[in-house]
Amino acid sequence: MIKNFAVDDQKARLQGIGGSEASAVMGDNPYLSAYELARIKMGLDEPEVVDNDFVHWGNDMEWFYCKRNKIRQPNKTFFYQGANFLFCHLDGLNAQHRKIYEIKAPTFQSPKYVVDHWQDLPKHYLWQCVHNGLVWANSKTPMNGKAPLKTVELVIVIAPKPIVYEIPFGELYEKMGLKYLDRVNAFWMDCVYDKLPPPETKRDMKLAYPSVNQAEYPEASSDEITNVKILHDLKGKKKTLESSIELYSNLVRGSIKNFNGLSLDGEIIASNKDTKSGNRLLKTFEIKETADEF
Repeated sequence: MIKNFAVDDQKARLQGIGGSEASAVMGDNPYLSAYELARIKMGLDEPEVVDNDFVHWGNDMEWFYCKRNKIRQPNKTFFYQGANFLFCHLDGLNAQHRKIYEIKAPTFQSPKYVVDHWQDLPKHYLWQCVHNGLVWANSKTPMNGKAPLKTVELVIVIAPKPIVYEIPFGELYEKMGLKYLDRVNAFWMDCVYDKLPPPETKRDMKLAYPSVNQAEYPEASSDEITNVKILHDLKGKKKTLESSIELYSNLVRGSIKNFNGLSLDGEIIASNKDTKSGNRLLKTFEIKETADEF
């Protein structure tokens, strides 16, 4: 299915996995680990909203390149049919030639961008190409039809001129696609069931095992530990009791809905009389045990 929402809509991004997060899922993102991403998806941490000159530069260069080369930039979000937690926003699209574009605009030259074969490009670029190719190729859109996706064109806009890699999607899928689908499905299901992946990086460790300020959180004594345990257990039991109280209150109310209450051996054991405010107040009383019950 295709939904329309803003590219920068953070709430929408939290509802699935986007192309920029693919490399984090696979453990190949230098800026975001799988553990950090899972915490964000599970609502444990807020996503970082980056808005700086580097982001503006990348957006401007992407727009300029598409404008100059007459590349269509679709204003849609594409969803993978059957696994619509996978979505993507395409930098460019040529449906007639079965080609999608992924445009990067690094702010400095580096040998890692100039390689003899696309397979040697930075992994975080390739995983995004894999993700976007899979999503668009399996999205429900009239542009797709039955013809397969042919090419993912990875463009690195950098001086003195852009570097263009024509990546055959069939080869890309064979090399990385199946591995990605298995991993991203497992990752998402773990997030759904609140299961974090193991922490691996130093940043992960700080999140998983935060240091404690002893001045603010002094070490607990044995008595204090006991009190905390008892309180925690009681709160858990309270939730269970509240659910049970609501259930049996409804059962008793159902039994006496046409009466003022119930009695046993001449003693009132339940009352559901109208109050001055016009509401019915359910009260129950202790049932005295008789000799026959022993």
